[in-house]
Amino acid sequence: MITKFELSWQVFKASIKVTLRYRKLLWFPVLTAFLTAFSALFFLSAMALPVVLHHTGYHLNQKQHWRLSRTSTFTRPPKRNPATPPPGRLKR
Repeated sequence: MITKFELSWQVFKASIKVTLRYRKLLWFPVLTAFLTAFSALFFLSAMALPVVLHHTGYHLNQKQHWRLSRTSTFTRPPKRNPATPPPGRLKR
């Protein structure tokens, strides 16, 4: 009786033989990796565009633009007194 490991090893050896016989099959993983990286960069850049294109009054290649973008994007909201209700809610 064949164990799971022996069967897996036979399948692996058969896949190596097929890959060595048909070298064009090696392009599939390369193409898949390239397209995966491209789509990931596409979606990540879409999330970063509002930060980069934030209007500061300076050009993108000026340091002031990046300083203002950093301070306006990554600032913490001011601490509020727990005794006061949050904005938009009425006291009862």
